[in-house]
Amino acid sequence: VGGSPKGMDPAEEAPREGVSAESFSGEVMMAPDKKHHRPMNVEVVLLDEAAGGCSSFDEKIGDDVAGNGLFHAVTPLSSCPHLSSVLPVPPVGLNVWEPCAECGSEMENWVCLVCYKVCCGRYINQHMLDHNKESGHPLVLSFADLSAWCYDCQAYIHHPALLEAKCQAHKLKFGVDMHLPS
Repeated sequence: VGGSPKGMDPAEEAPREGVSAESFSGEVMMAPDKKHHRPMNVEVVLLDEAAGGCSSFDEKIGDDVAGNGLFHAVTPLSSCPHLSSVLPVPPVGLNVWEPCAECGSEMENWVCLVCYKVCCGRYINQHMLDHNKESGHPLVLSFADLSAWCYDCQAYIHHPALLEAKCQAHKLKFGVDMHLPS
């Protein structure tokens, strides 16, 4: 998601929070192709993506289609105790192209789901992490991939309470309504 520290392998840039070490078996079978099944090794790696240095787990699953990295499976939490802090989108709405309020960066910005301040992510100038530390506001939404992160739970969250902001951001970013499963 966005930029990464110098020297970091590009395969390490994907979102990686929210998967517990207990949630996988260690081997995954690929879907059958014309000839046979091909097992893939699954490796759990300790990560610190949006957590501001706090650890969480994810699964690296096989080679990507180009063969130069790995896919990452992230399992968001279906709830968290901090969802009650999420406030409705302000009447002026969201601006998914808004720069960071602190440094003006237009890369990897997040919006606070409590006060709706827009700040850059931890691999840019970590102003959203600073905002969390100063304000205590736990939940943020990425304008890059529309994922929601809870700093207090140190995990990605997927919950209906986040849909108003996610749907509005999706419509602004892509020009179409976000598909919601029925």
